[in-house]
Amino acid sequence: MAKKEDTPSLTATRVWKAIKAGSLEVKTIPGTRMLLLVRGRIRLTWREGDKKKHTSRRLRRIYLNPRWISLPKDYPIPISELYRFNKEELATLGIVCLKGNDFRLLIYQQLGDLYALLRQLAEHIRPQYSREESNLWKLLNEAGSRKSLIKQVALTGAVLERIEQINTIRTHLAGREEATKSRMRRLSRTQKHVRGALQALLELVPTGEEKNIGGTVTGLGESLLRHHDTLEALLDDNSFAHCARWARYHLRRARECLAMNNFKGTNQHIQKAIKHL
Repeated sequence: MAKKEDTPSLTATRVWKAIKAGSLEVKTIPGTRMLLLVRGRIRLTWREGDKKKHTSRRLRRIYLNPRWISLPKDYPIPISELYRFNKEELATLGIVCLKGNDFRLLIYQQLGDLYALLRQLAEHIRPQYSREESNLWKLLNEAGSRKSLIKQVALTGAVLERIEQINTIRTHLAGREEATKSRMRRLSRTQKHVRGALQALLELVPTGEEKNIGGTVTGLGESLLRHHDTLEALLDDNSFAHCARWARYHLRRARECLAMNNFKGTNQHIQKAIKHL
């Protein structure tokens, strides 16, 4: 699977406002805090060098993966003012304060498919936290050499607290990864089930020489429609959508041929649908 082109991340407040305004249609992914963006339009802002870029982009069938990042230096509200906000007020801005001046901003990263999320977890997110934890343990070992007992205790407490936070984050990431893999397995099972069912249906396509085939034709048409509708679930993920879209097309054509008693065409389109699956 080729890597998708990098796209700007979206702040949580921008996503929330767009959903509330009805310009974005989203679905929640069970077992995760991820969102599936079904369709919509949103204004994107990102920085290239010293310049800010803006564009309005139509988005469809992508995943929005939530992540907490350090507050950007160009955030419009100064940290000195954020201190005055209570926890609930910060939450409306998609911000949490971990400790002192460590403010974190909630963003949504755009991912083209579930494979992209698994790559991100394996290649970027988990290694990032592993490196941070390793550096924290080094810092903890160095704390013992400090002459000031007060500074030593304060540093040790802060380091251990952050290590505990990282372990909590790892637990959430493990749950997100398992939910993602479970969803991929479910989509893959759906694909294999429909492919097997269509292979069985090929045996039921009349040759045109049989008599009293009205019931067979009706049942075959209903089965083709049912499998066509089942494949709609695969359209939510780009790694499955292409094959599902073409398979659904050929199943529609198969039903059209069936309605005209063109059984040869019915057979051919079912076979083409199977090839796409």
